[in-house]
Amino acid sequence: MRRGSRAPAIIIKQITRTRPRAYLGTVGAALAIQAALLAGASLLVLPLALLAWSWNNGDLQATTVAVGLGLIGYAWTTIGVSLIPLTPGQFALPGCVWIALALLIAGAAQISRRRASRGL
Repeated sequence: MRRGSRAPAIIIKQITRTRPRAYLGTVGAALAIQAALLAGASLLVLPLALLAWSWNNGDLQATTVAVGLGLIGYAWTTIGVSLIPLTPGQFALPGCVWIALALLIAGAAQISRRRASRGL
């Protein structure tokens, strides 16, 4: 088998092949969904979910995680902003509650990782 005859086919295959972008499909799409919801552009959630699906090579579970992270991030931001007017003049209490919520979410993620679930 001659090497010269296979080389162009391999090069063309590598150029046309799309590589999965799992990090972008999970974290990038989640941040984009969070930003879209905060900006009031909720119509962009479906196209961003489709992008997450394509970047994760059609893995439905990874796409669900990306959309879920975007929704959790939106809820976390909304809760943090709405806590500030409840305690006028004090930023420490809403900040501590906001940080505690983030730590609670991180703890739940750690528990699910230890149980060997297939999430992030």
